[in-house]
Amino acid sequence: MKNQAIELLNNPPDSIPVDKVLIRKGSNSDKTLCCLPMNGLGDRIKLMSSCLHLAEDLDVNLSVIWPKNCCGYSACCGYFDIFEKDSAERIDIEIENADSLFFHEDLQLAKFEDHATLFVCSYGFVGGLNPRESMKLMNDFIYKNLSQDILLKIDRFNLEDHVGIHVRRGDLSEDNEQQYRIVPCPDFFDRIRSDKIFLCTESMKVRRVFLEYYGEHLSFYNSEDLNRNTLSGTITALIEIMLLSKCKNILCSPSGFSEVASMLTGIEREIVYPSAFHCFIPAWTTARCLYCGKSGERPMKRICKATYKQAIKNQQKLRREAIEKEGMLWGIPMNEIER
Repeated sequence: MKNQAIELLNNPPDSIPVDKVLIRKGSNSDKTLCCLPMNGLGDRIKLMSSCLHLAEDLDVNLSVIWPKNCCGYSACCGYFDIFEKDSAERIDIEIENADSLFFHEDLQLAKFEDHATLFVCSYGFVGGLNPRESMKLMNDFIYKNLSQDILLKIDRFNLEDHVGIHVRRGDLSEDNEQQYRIVPCPDFFDRIRSDKIFLCTESMKVRRVFLEYYGEHLSFYNSEDLNRNTLSGTITALIEIMLLSKCKNILCSPSGFSEVASMLTGIEREIVYPSAFHCFIPAWTTARCLYCGKSGERPMKRICKATYKQAIKNQQKLRREAIEKEGMLWGIPMNEIER
């Protein structure tokens, strides 16, 4: 699988253009740590924070291979769409062999003795460092290198006395296996104890419901493009992450998006779980609920008896089995990669 991954990373298809950049020069200039972020914007920030932390500790060069889109993942932007043009240097870099490429937590810094460059491909924190310290470094890096146009939009908001609310929608739907993660708006209304509210969401419907309920007490970044699969929608996502991080605390759906925001500045984050969700019977399985295992017929409108933790465990098990069967990288099944 590693050799297939290397082929994809070194020779990405036209559907995944990449930016290859050097973002840090270390005094130990003959060694380079190369970050290969995966998935959406939040996951990319996590990996970059770990690699930035490691590069500073080791005082080595840090480069990034940044895919401009991820076949449906929510990071449809180039590196220089969000960071200043002079914040990094374009480079030409390729993975030479499988021994220098590490996935997820399988990072062995001792390999620097054998390789001039180590490549780290992941969608989260790596290296065994304190993630909160890594994210503080990343917060400084973002503000130092962020596009001035984006920075000006962030600086217009003063949110220190606001409660930040993140209502996750995006790829969540009552028609797919993650519908148990949908937190109804009233579940938030029952928990909010503030008259100053900043809302982040991918749903215009959710925005309208909150506006009707809170009126002038509600503020939000007024973008018409909430689609995380577009360039402007991805930039909106970054702006909202940074704005959430400026609030006094965060109340949120279960999501890595708000996790990143809270860790950037160290503010408190409280997760709101759905008070109830329906059973879900996928069209491609036997007539049993994916979450609780009870039988039924589609479409299912029965309140599920599974807990949220049981639902996520059962749903993730199914997804993990499907991914491991085929193998995926940057949203592409390995068996579809042209060799």
